[in-house]
Amino acid sequence: MYRWETDTLGDRLQIMGNGGSIVEDTSGRKLAYGVPYVFKMRVETVPGQGGLYSFKVWEEGQLEPSGWDLTTQEELADPQNGSFLLLAHHVDASFGDVTVIPSPFDQEYTLTVNEVGGGSVDKDPDQTTYHYGDVVTMTATANPGWSFAGWSGALSGTNNPDTVTITGSTTVTATFTRDKYTLTVSTVGSGSVDKDPNQATYHYGDEVTLTATANTGWTFDSWSGDLISTTNPVTVTMSGSKVITATFTQDEHQIFLPFITVQYSP
Repeated sequence: MYRWETDTLGDRLQIMGNGGSIVEDTSGRKLAYGVPYVFKMRVETVPGQGGLYSFKVWEEGQLEPSGWDLTTQEELADPQNGSFLLLAHHVDASFGDVTVIPSPFDQEYTLTVNEVGGGSVDKDPDQTTYHYGDVVTMTATANPGWSFAGWSGALSGTNNPDTVTITGSTTVTATFTRDKYTLTVSTVGSGSVDKDPNQATYHYGDEVTLTATANTGWTFDSWSGDLISTTNPVTVTMSGSKVITATFTQDEHQIFLPFITVQYSP
C-alpha cells in the first residue's frame, strides 16, 4: 500500500505480511495528488520457502524502474495462494486498467529430448510439463554398437547422467556415434584368408565371410581366437573387435620304393 499519516514516519510504501509483519520505505517519498501512478506487485513461488513479494511505484508515462521499492520473503507456513483486491481507504481514488500476468514460477514448461543416432534418454522425473526451477536428471543409454558422444541444447559436455534446471521450455539433444570394430586375421601354416566385405573397420551387426585357401601341399585345419570352428567358408557377426587365426597343416605324402626279392639257392 501507499500510506500517509501525520505521525513521525509520514508518507511511505508498505508490504504487510500475513502475521502482521511490515516492510516499509521510510524515505518520506510522497505521491502527488491528481497524478496517475503505476503500482506493480509481484509474488514468486520459491521452492522450499514461502512467497517472495515485491512492490514498486512510478509515475505513469515514465520508464519503469529496474529495481523494486520493497521486497520481502514470507514463511513457508504462510498462505501459498489466494486472491487480490483494490482498496482506497479514506481517499477518493480512481483505478485504471489492471493486468495480471502469470509469473514464470507458475507457468508450465515442456522438456523436449532429441536423440541423434542409436540410443535413448531417460528423464527423472519424467513428466509432461515442469515448473520453473525444477531439476531433471537426464541419463543417456546407447544401443549396442553405439556410444554416447555428448549433449547439446540446454546441456553441453559429456557428463552422463547430467541435470538440467528448468527456466522455460527446454530442448536437450543427446548424440550417439556408431562404434567401429576391427577384424584382424592371421594365418599359421601356408595359406591365405579372404574377407568379404574387406574393410578397415566394421559396425555392430555387420556380417563378414571368411574364406581360407590353403597353398599347394597344405590343408585348412581350423579357426581359433575369437572364432572356434572348422567350417570353411564361415560367417562372422561383428559385436566388437575380433582377432581370428586360420591354421593350415602340411599334407603328408607316402613314398613307395621298389621291392625286389631274390631267391638264393643253398
